Parts: sequence; C-alpha cells; structure tokens
Amino acid sequence: MSDLARAAIRRLRTGVVPNWELAHFSVGYDPVKKLVEQSLGALGRDGKSSPLFARGEWGTGKSHFLSYVGTTAAGQWFASARIDLNARGVALSHPQRFLPIIADSIHAGDHIGVQDLIPRLIHIAELRERMYAFSETTEAGDLGWAVRTLCDEFQDCGALGLANHAAWAILRGADLSWSDDATKREKALCRIAALARLCHAIGLKGLVLILDEAETIDQLWNVRSRLSAYHVLGRLFEMESLWCALGSTFRFDRTLRSDLSNDVLATAVMTPAAKSFLQGWRREQYKIMEPPAINRNGAHELAHTITSLYQTAYSHRGENGIRERCVDEWMRNPVRNPRRLIRLLVHRLDVSRKLTGAATHAERAALNG
Repeated sequence: MSDLARAAIRRLRTGVVPNWELAHFSVGYDPVKKLVEQSLGALGRDGKSSPLFARGEWGTGKSHFLSYVGTTAAGQWFASARIDLNARGVALSHPQRFLPIIADSIHAGDHIGVQDLIPRLIHIAELRERMYAFSETTEAGDLGWAVRTLCDEFQDCGALGLANHAAWAILRGADLSWSDDATKREKALCRIAALARLCHAIGLKGLVLILDEAETIDQLWNVRSRLSAYHVLGRLFEMESLWCALGSTFRFDRTLRSDLSNDVLATAVMTPAAKSFLQGWRREQYKIMEPPAINRNGAHELAHTITSLYQTAYSHRGENGIRERCVDEWMRNPVRNPRRLIRLLVHRLDVSRKLTGAATHAERAALNG
C-alpha cells in the first residue's frame, strides 16, 4: 500500500485535494493551465502580470482553482502566499492585518514562512550577497534594515540567534498589525512590495499573492472603507514582481457596479490607486475566469482518478459499479459540486471495503466520521 496515496485519500474524505494530486484532479483545466502559464510567464519576464479573478459561487471550485494557481507557481519557482479574506480580522481595507499572514505563509520550494526561508538561504554565500545588495536599495524600505541586520548577525556569528527579534518583527509586520491607522496601511503595502522584490532578489521569479473571498468587500462598514479596499487592490496590482489571483463571487461584481453607478469615482477622498483599480475594472482590463464546469464525461474522468488512487492506497478492487452509480447520483443533483462527488465516491468505496484487523484506529475513525 502506498502511504502517500493513503494520505491523499484521508484528505479527500474531507473534500480537500492534496497539492501533490492537484494536477490529476483538475479535470477540464486546459484553458486554465494556458492562462495561468501565460500570466506566470509575463511575471517572470516583465516583472508584472494582469491580475486574475476566479469568479463563481460557492461550490463551483474556486478554492481548487486558486490551489491550482499556487501549485503551478511553486512548480515554476515562484513564491506564493494565500490569504482568506473576511470583513473582520483580515479585511482587504487593512493590509497591515494580513501582512503577517503573507510573511508566515509565503511558500518557496520546501520552505514556508520568512522565518524558515531566510535562515535556510542565508547560509548560501551568493544569496547572502544578494540579500545585502537588496537591503541597500531604496525599494527595500523598512525591510532593508531587517535584512541587513540578519545578514550581519550571520556573518559575525555563523548563525541566527534570538537577538534579532526586532528584525523578524519587521519582516513579519508584527509592528504594524495592531493598528488600524492609515499610515500603517501604507507601510504594510510598502513591505508587501518589498517582500515581492526580495523574492526576486534571492533568485525566485516573483511572488504570487492569492486572495480568496474578495466578495467580503461588501461587508465593510461603508463606502469609505470600500474605497480603502479599492486603494489596496490598486496598489497591489501595480507592484513589481507581484501577481495577484483573486477568488470572488458575483457579490464582488455587484458591489463594484453599485459603487460605480453611484459615481464613486467623483468622491473627494478617492486616491490615484483606487481610481486606477476602478477604472481598470470598468474597462474590463483584468482577467476573469470561472472554474471549469464538469459534465458527465468529466465526472467519469474524475471518478476514475479517485478509484485508481483508492486502489493504489488500499489494493482494493471491489469497485463493482460504484463509480457509475456515484456519477449518476451526482448528475441528478442540480448543484454539481466536484467536492461532493469526491466525498461521495470515497465514502462508498470505504463502505465497500471490508476492514481487516490491521486497519488503523485513524481509518476506523475516518469511516465512522
């Protein structure tokens, strides 16, 4: 039995597709693959790429779409970070609140988070010199001192100790996240831009920033709060070495249409960045794509992938028409959520498999749950 395949099945029981199986479960993704690769190519070549909106209602596969973007980026040597937005603790209008999430979740190769990434790379003399060079540029901003401090400590001590906590606080944005002040918003945006440039400086092709639940912009307090969110989007979209992929429902579109129809562009407090975003949206200059819908043929393809993985995991070949019945049942449901087909088929395969005395407690618990 394959331990990796069994680990994948455990995740599929909860409807989560593991990253290492994502390509196999991305049915009908040829147009998505083409668009994502074009966008990543532009980011790596030009340092900029037009933002991408993955649009669709709940259950249409937006999360899978965004995971596909992140996995593809990782495979092509881009760093990536993902934020699940909400209107409370992680509001789009307050980037100082999600800067620590970016810093802690930034994924490059086998490293996750700046406190994992930098200590590993700083041992390499060439990359350390690149960090030094980056720290001396004006684009480094506040991060320049933090990166230089870490490099100096490593040069002096041969390792990074606890004395550099102030440098880590700046790199992670811990000194900004406590405040809602507008000046902290601008500092946070500057540090996000600097993090993207730092990724490029150390040999990565750029930073892919994934923002899910962008429709929560309609839950912000008022139009001034939304204008702050539009400002943040405008600033993010213009940053060098950064590409944004956003997940949103039609609520996001309706909110923008409402604000534009109410002549929000004439608001006195409109910033150039907010105006740039809103005008770009009105001109339809951003890429928008809905996750591919799965028809019966696609459902059979997905079901075949699941049963093949299940057989690899448990050497279980008692499929006996389960796949066909699950696809028929799934097709009768008007809400054809791919996650539901995955969980349904895995459950039916679990039920059909007679557990032996060697079955683990975790497997029994998963079946009972």
